[in-house]
Amino acid sequence: GTLSVTPATLTVTTETGSKQYDGTPLTKPGEVTGYKNGETADFTVTGTITEVGGPVTNTYTLVFADQEGASDTATAISTDYTISESLGTLTITQNETELKIVSSTQTFEYNGLAQHEYKYTVTFGDESYTVTVAEGETTAVVTLDNGDKVTITPASSAQITHVSETTVDNAYTAVVDHEDQYKTVTREVGTLSVTPATLTVTTETG
Repeated sequence: GTLSVTPATLTVTTETGSKQYDGTPLTKPGEVTGYKNGETADFTVTGTITEVGGPVTNTYTLVFADQEGASDTATAISTDYTISESLGTLTITQNETELKIVSSTQTFEYNGLAQHEYKYTVTFGDESYTVTVAEGETTAVVTLDNGDKVTITPASSAQITHVSETTVDNAYTAVVDHEDQYKTVTREVGTLSVTPATLTVTTETG
């Protein structure tokens, strides 16, 4: 008679995961079961996603001892096993925390010059930043904890000189890195106004 061997089955399982966008990759682990006699192969979970999207398959690589790139610790031979997969998925959704940018509201006393207030507040959950466009600069930049930047540029119209102008919008533009990854980005505009200066009229006595 003859003797023959049929392949054993390895089961590869990777986990499913999801989260809101936070600027970092989403990964989940996995495992291989079914090795015989203490054998092993090089197993790496490769599934990853960073921006809004998915579900994508939580992929993997499995390199046997007889395959190119195998490490010295791999002992299992590819022809001795068949593979059964149970692969998870990875999904990232928009961050639901409001990202809010607000320009300051300021009232000046008339001084004969154009006056401005290039001061802004950026809030994102527990994060809060107040920034001012420095003299000689054209923008102010806030870096969120997740690494995304908010770049604020004052509008040329965001200045006021005369009381008769009543109020002027403290306008600006704000560019947010990966803005489409945030569900709500709010931009609020403060106002600028001028109050009259005081003239003191003095007449002499004689």
